[in-house]
Amino acid sequence: MPVMYCALFDYATGDDYGKSYMVHSVIKSGGNLAQILFAGFASAREAYLTNEGTWASNFLLAMQPGVWGERFYALTPFIGIFFLGIGTGFILYELLIRILAYPIRFFWVLWPLFLTLTIQCMPYIRGGLFWHPGMAHYDIPFAMALLYIAGTMQYYRTGKRRYLPFLLLSSIYLGGSHYQAMLLCWLSLLFLLGFVLIRGDRKRKELFFSLVFVLLQLIGFYFCYKAPGNNARAEAEFSFTASRLADAVIQSVIQSTIDGAGYLIETRWPVIFLFLVFLFGVSLHKHTRIRHRWMYAILIVYFYLVYCAMYTPGLYYGTYGASLDLSGGYYDVNYYVFLLFVTLLSLLIGNATGNLITNRDDLDPPIRKCVNAGMIIIAVSCVLLFRHLIGRTTDYICVDFITSGQLADFQDQMQERLRILEDDSVKDAVVPQMNDQQGPFMHMALSEDPECFTNWAAALYFQKDSIVAIPRNEFYDL
Repeated sequence: MPVMYCALFDYATGDDYGKSYMVHSVIKSGGNLAQILFAGFASAREAYLTNEGTWASNFLLAMQPGVWGERFYALTPFIGIFFLGIGTGFILYELLIRILAYPIRFFWVLWPLFLTLTIQCMPYIRGGLFWHPGMAHYDIPFAMALLYIAGTMQYYRTGKRRYLPFLLLSSIYLGGSHYQAMLLCWLSLLFLLGFVLIRGDRKRKELFFSLVFVLLQLIGFYFCYKAPGNNARAEAEFSFTASRLADAVIQSVIQSTIDGAGYLIETRWPVIFLFLVFLFGVSLHKHTRIRHRWMYAILIVYFYLVYCAMYTPGLYYGTYGASLDLSGGYYDVNYYVFLLFVTLLSLLIGNATGNLITNRDDLDPPIRKCVNAGMIIIAVSCVLLFRHLIGRTTDYICVDFITSGQLADFQDQMQERLRILEDDSVKDAVVPQMNDQQGPFMHMALSEDPECFTNWAAALYFQKDSIVAIPRNEFYDL
């Protein structure tokens, strides 16, 4: 609820303006749908040539909700939560119910808890929820990758053609979305191929279409890779080299392991959640279709390597210079995949533990009583450690922002600023400065320099000759 309340006061800023000013101009002048879409493609092309090669995401950035009216930007967090919800929901349902054959009630307990942790403990809530460029460039591709993987698994399992249109369209989109999402899809197909070889299945039609869809993604990736905007962003000739890739892969394993430990130590909630999942795994061990211990080891190692691989695109980009900053959304996706990995890890370890205990002839423990005791430990821990658990959550940040009066102050200042910027009679706008630290919100502050990116982008968006921000006391003395 605190997230949804704060969403009502969310505003576009910075990159929102720079990536969508063409579309906003067309809508403001009364353009039709065809003209709006054309402006979106033109914006995506401009970004492709000057800043970023991910052409599909560039189009989504141009269509940020605020172009339809400033208050529509409040939809941004709801869109992010929706995509994260359906993406994680479908992949967990496919893995837990269709593949591992757990009872459906387990999914309806696990998925809401998983989604809650995804939202409440994400490292960068400004970009992950409240800022459209971060949400559209990271959350949506991540969710679409999960949907694509779940759809591929369903198609391979059932052979039904009804899945093909979605897989086709999602493959085209994913090829131009984001590198982490693409990599997640490719590694999943690699796992599917290994599964086919081990089982000796002869589903040639399903395998053929799966390869075609990956080929489409690779074609899209090629156009991302060749984008002139990559060179401008990296401030160098962007290319793939074996030495850079090897360094990025090694650093991915190291950095992902360090960050994974940090997630568990700093946010704390995942530890309790994973203990609960472990108990579920113990109690439901008889339902699993995994019959060989070596399969547990293969699955755990594979999921871990997939998690490590999510770091590789960002670390490879970082080899072009220490000054190149990574977006906060990159860290959010790393966390999402980590949470998915450790959830499956805890479940598999719980399964293996349950099977090990029940296979011992000299032990016949009451597993249900052990699970109930674990539930009591979790409940007591939540009560005793509540104050230490909530401090880093998204809801806590939002509640603090609301109750401290900062949200009301932010709203007043934004309305004051928009009255000036939306006044078409003002061509050289002067606005009071605002603090860039605004709780859960991304706010790229305007400055006194009309040529800086944020000022330049805002001037294009609001159709001004120039925009400058001066200290508040000077503004009121004018």
